[in-house]
Amino acid sequence: MATTTEYQVNNGQISRIHALLAKVPGLVDKQERERYKRNLIRDYSDGRVVSTKNLTWKEAKDVIAALEQMTGKSTPALKGGVIMNESKKSKLPGGQLSDVKRKKLLHYCHLMGWYEGIDMQVRDDRQSVGDVTRQARLPAPVRRKLDMERVNGWCMNYGKFKKPLMEHTHDELSILITQMEKVYSDYLNAV
Repeated sequence: MATTTEYQVNNGQISRIHALLAKVPGLVDKQERERYKRNLIRDYSDGRVVSTKNLTWKEAKDVIAALEQMTGKSTPALKGGVIMNESKKSKLPGGQLSDVKRKKLLHYCHLMGWYEGIDMQVRDDRQSVGDVTRQARLPAPVRRKLDMERVNGWCMNYGKFKKPLMEHTHDELSILITQMEKVYSDYLNAV
């Protein structure tokens, strides 16, 4: 059995992952953030680990890149030496600020499991146990891709403005996010 030597994650990467996790929109509860972190680590390590301490250097780099894209934060090497902080967020041009809002909406879609090839709705094969009906769900794949068809379908069918996500203006996105937060709240109450 051949083994390859891979560099392990360093303390700076671990710190960066945890700092970025604190900035992910929608993760206000510590338990929710921890659950999200474990799932994210499991996804990027192909199910090998759930702790940041056990990642390889490359896996940690990929996790950091994904979190930076999601939060709009980046390391100096990626944005010409400028780290965007909360006070600068209001000075962003309309397009970039709208992208932040779109990412927040997509984050809720990720939390609800709106992935391609996976229908997180209840399947027909329900199992009755006494008065309780258990609903079978499909397992999530290791690498997941958001189902943009479903997201756009939701925006056009249930969103106030009845148009695809990318066609919404900055002000319309604020209203759409409020609607999605309600959907996410209902999702949590149903689970």
